Amino acid sequence: MRFSRRVIISIIYILLIIVCFHIDTAYSRQADKVFTITRTNIPPDIDGDLNDEAWLEANSLEEFLQMEPDRFNSPSEHTILKMLYDDEAIYISFHCFDSQPALIKTTLRRRDEDPPADQVAIAFDCRDDNQTAFVFKLTAGGTMCDFYLFDDGNELDNSWNAVWEAEAAVNDGGWAAELKIPFTALRFPPAQNHTWGMQALRRIDRKGEEVAWPVFAREEAGYISHFAELRGIKNIPQPFNLEVLPYFSSKYKNTYDEIGFLAGIGGDLKYSLSSGVILNATVNPDFGQVEADPSVLNLGVFETYYPEKRPFFLEGADIFNTPYTMFYSRRIGKSPGYYDCQNDEEIISEPENTTILNALKITGKTSEGISFGVMEAFTDREYAEVEDEDGNKRDMLLEPYANYFVGRIIKDLWAGNSSIGAIATAMNREGGMSAYTGGFDWNLYFRENDYNLSGQAAFSDRGDSPDDRESGYGIDVGFEKSGGKHHGFEFELEAQSPDFNIRDMGFLDRADEISGYAEYFFRTREPVGIFRRTISGIETWQDWNYNGDHIANGIGFETNLQYLNYWDTNFGGHYNFPRYSDLETRGGPLLRPPANYGGWFWGGTDWKKDIRASINFWGGENTFESWWWGGDIGLIYRPIDRMETSIYINYERTFDENQWVENIEDESDSTHYVFGRLNQSEWTLTARLSYNFTRDMSFQLYLQPFNAVGEYVEYVELAQPGTYKFQPYDPGDDYDFNWKNLNLNAVFRWEYAPGSVVFLVWNRGMEDEEYPGRFEIGNNMSDLAAASADDIFLIKINRWFNF
Repeated sequence: MRFSRRVIISIIYILLIIVCFHIDTAYSRQADKVFTITRTNIPPDIDGDLNDEAWLEANSLEEFLQMEPDRFNSPSEHTILKMLYDDEAIYISFHCFDSQPALIKTTLRRRDEDPPADQVAIAFDCRDDNQTAFVFKLTAGGTMCDFYLFDDGNELDNSWNAVWEAEAAVNDGGWAAELKIPFTALRFPPAQNHTWGMQALRRIDRKGEEVAWPVFAREEAGYISHFAELRGIKNIPQPFNLEVLPYFSSKYKNTYDEIGFLAGIGGDLKYSLSSGVILNATVNPDFGQVEADPSVLNLGVFETYYPEKRPFFLEGADIFNTPYTMFYSRRIGKSPGYYDCQNDEEIISEPENTTILNALKITGKTSEGISFGVMEAFTDREYAEVEDEDGNKRDMLLEPYANYFVGRIIKDLWAGNSSIGAIATAMNREGGMSAYTGGFDWNLYFRENDYNLSGQAAFSDRGDSPDDRESGYGIDVGFEKSGGKHHGFEFELEAQSPDFNIRDMGFLDRADEISGYAEYFFRTREPVGIFRRTISGIETWQDWNYNGDHIANGIGFETNLQYLNYWDTNFGGHYNFPRYSDLETRGGPLLRPPANYGGWFWGGTDWKKDIRASINFWGGENTFESWWWGGDIGLIYRPIDRMETSIYINYERTFDENQWVENIEDESDSTHYVFGRLNQSEWTLTARLSYNFTRDMSFQLYLQPFNAVGEYVEYVELAQPGTYKFQPYDPGDDYDFNWKNLNLNAVFRWEYAPGSVVFLVWNRGMEDEEYPGRFEIGNNMSDLAAASADDIFLIKINRWFNF
């Protein structure tokens, strides 16, 4: 199978799609939906009281219709929206009438946690690009949420935060909301007369009812491109904004290799170079308040993907998204380990993460529809203490200085409904190691957004010197139909050359692969019988490596059902035909795993209720002896409006007749590819508690014990390459394991002034590996409780200054 032929087919495929669907590419707003905002000289007080005289001069909007559950029906309760503006901000009021005000749900959560509560929201497409919007929500209990939508509302960035004001008040006739959104919180191009997109929403939680203006049909694809027009904002000065957020922290560490106090100082800076361009910088960032990653036992071939949780890297991260994950921000500040110790040495102590000395990010969008982002970060050297067989100790360089760079540009096409873009990354380590990647991508919508053609062509180049480098390429082309009433489909073709490697700054499961995927699905968007909505699909996948080995061949199905009572179920299954595996032997010969099949079921109750339960179970087997099954149950309980607790318990069992163990080279230079018959058991408990003392003061607790046990009942080696035949082998060692782990994270958070927060944090980590192969939950947890703990106590104070 030659890639050149594949490229030609892909190019023809793209051209045919464009030729067939180039007509009617752009999609305009709802031209008959226009709201004109009023300028005021005396802004209203933001207190939840709508009796300010300023509101008397504002235009009113009352034409709300149902979004859920019965689209286009009249609302069960009346809502009035008003908006004003001056040179500083936009002012919004919602008068939410309610025939049963005692039943208004006032659930309180900390900021940016969207609770099940009565709420209102306003969304602004300030750039008028049909692709992006800033959303501001306020619940009847006073919880404030803000987030950023992009890709016509298909993607959400919940890490985006602005400083704005809002108050809510319940009254005899319902409840009222007032919001003040400074222009400095928004991003828009300069103009004398502004035309924005907008949508206003209200949720009546106990009824599961959402009303909005404007409303569009369910079968119409997209979201932001259906907004109404907001007119009337004129002659406002270009907002200038400089935000400085310095912090001070004091940390006490009590770990196996370190005891003592550490003080830290640093800060973040945000500067509006223009209304649409933002510079973010951070010096000596501290992410001590960020929750630890969940514990995972990975015996597979591929790296575990962890989501980003650090605020600096989260905000504005959407600009760097591409079909291939060219930029994986967890590489910056990762666990150090570029260099390794000598064979007769072992590491005694090492840092958990690489120190980020500073980072800089510039993001923005021009009035011509060009979005761009640039980020650069510099990380410190990190050392480990190592000891040799004679007891001699030394400090060893574990991670050298490194510089990380990513640049991105996107150009809107066809009234903003589509785009093309490019990305480049560079990583340079002290000592000569460098890695560079780049790519061109496209995201094209056709036929009123019903059809989408997306993809990317990318390259990589890495090595230690000009004479020692490897280069590769990847191409990804996808075509889908997501709009329409019932039918949809998706096709995807991918090819990654054997030397395609973006892992220094990106994330990639594997190279050396040519793959195809196809899916057809059928959905109902309106109630049918006992179902509120449904979607069912069938799919198939085929993969080859560049040698022509068939490495994946499967089919599957999946069904999602939502019932009239808002309960949900999801179930499906798959069948993988016999295939070849070129990775299971970790660099050795091919393996020929047998066919396998499996299925799953998930069910959950109404998420709006104060008590919600879910259940999930799965299982499968191959046509030899391997099998697996597992399940989890979850419970969320909200005893009062300001408190939420949750607990999830997961348990799974696996018998893998041939789990890779190690490749052993004997004295004759022959390599033995050692596998084992593995009995594995694993369980996890994840518990959370959240309590809000006030809207601005909260406490959160996260607790996760984890236990994974494996017992090898027999060891074998691959007897014949390209088969699934094995023969007994004694590796001379025992690979049983019993990994026990506990993560605890407690955070007290107080926003004592707008944008300014005090954190009190306690992190505890515990590990134990005694008694390999013993799966006795009680005894294992007792051993874990007796193990030494790593405790970190942190006080962090930051202060927001706005100039």
